[in-house]
Amino acid sequence: KENLNDIYFTTHFTTVGDDPVVSKFIEDFKAKYDGATPGAFHALGYDEMYFLVFRNRLMHHTEQNILESFRIGKISKNLTLERIG
Repeated sequence: KENLNDIYFTTHFTTVGDDPVVSKFIEDFKAKYDGATPGAFHALGYDEMYFLVFRNRLMHHTEQNILESFRIGKISKNLTLERIG
């Protein structure tokens, strides 16, 4: 137990804050899942689905426009898509 003192865990998602998009996500999640509080993986799942829908809407645009447009993250905020290779 002594080795577990002063340990900090960080994540990209928090339920504390005043961002209206995040607040709406939390409210909707709690309503659907019997009051359960969403966690980081729930936020990533939401962002991933948003990302896929958005990608499909941009299929006719150039690759550069798509990459620039993907610098979105509804809940996680800092999600980006980068071309590798």
